[in-house]
Amino acid sequence: MQSELKRESVTQKIRLGVFLVHLWPHLTKPAVEQLIAAGKVKINEQPARKAGQYLHSGDVVTATAPAFLDKSEQSLFPPPLPMTLLYEDDTLLVVEKPAGMFTHAPYQDQTGNSLSYQLQQRYPALAHVGGIDRAGILQRMEKEVSGLLLVARNSESYRALKHEIKRRRVEQTYSALVSGRLKGPDTITVPIGDSKRGRGMRRVVHAGRPVSTSYQVQRHYNSAGEAYTLLILEPDAARLHQMRVHLAWLGCPIVGDTLYGDSRQPILSDRLFLHLSVLNFSHPLTAERVRVESALPAALASILRYMARPKHLR
Repeated sequence: MQSELKRESVTQKIRLGVFLVHLWPHLTKPAVEQLIAAGKVKINEQPARKAGQYLHSGDVVTATAPAFLDKSEQSLFPPPLPMTLLYEDDTLLVVEKPAGMFTHAPYQDQTGNSLSYQLQQRYPALAHVGGIDRAGILQRMEKEVSGLLLVARNSESYRALKHEIKRRRVEQTYSALVSGRLKGPDTITVPIGDSKRGRGMRRVVHAGRPVSTSYQVQRHYNSAGEAYTLLILEPDAARLHQMRVHLAWLGCPIVGDTLYGDSRQPILSDRLFLHLSVLNFSHPLTAERVRVESALPAALASILRYMARPKHLR
């Protein structure tokens, strides 16, 4: 296979692995690790240690990598894109991310199990829209959550849509099943901040800027003597775990939430019952409103069907 040598200067703080993918967009994370282990990557003439190490402005990276992939290396890529494309034009995409997939993978994940990676394989021009390795994705979505994500196909659209999101003009509606019997509609408005319970966890705090989660009741259920409520949720911001923390604070954690739920809660689902089901936004070119809907994934819909059956048929 033909290889090429590149020698590039670094202009900003960045992880080595991300920098190499910027130089060779076809490389997977496992391929980057292999290059480093083989001694084919040097930083300031010294062998690179690992893909996650930081580069700084002024560093010089010298690397030799395949100019392209041949068929023998196709195994480095994950299986075909496990997402559903629900809207596409020359300006933007709306895709449905499954639960269990990262939106943007942490660098230590080398499986290719991220939406940004999968999008770049199908649409190479997306690679650096919105920033290196961002793939034009405009929202945050936790690995455990499924649903709709808005993707810009060029920098102009990215900036326009990002502005709309900051102005809260992009409506994002979630479906969630929670423990307990809630009455609504209502709005939860309390600040959230870091939790002392564990890294990455959040909690309601007394000080800070309040964030709101509005909810409407769709239906009440009963199963095995426990009450459940199917909700429509509309958060006013995109804070980490915002809806999960708000509902747990209210005493009605989302079904399947192993972080904030009650460990004594009956196991109805092996995944978090939270799905971004509706996006409503203004098209950046035409200014016309675009509404995209996503049905509940089969695993979640089956839970509702089961609970809706008469008791003698369960």
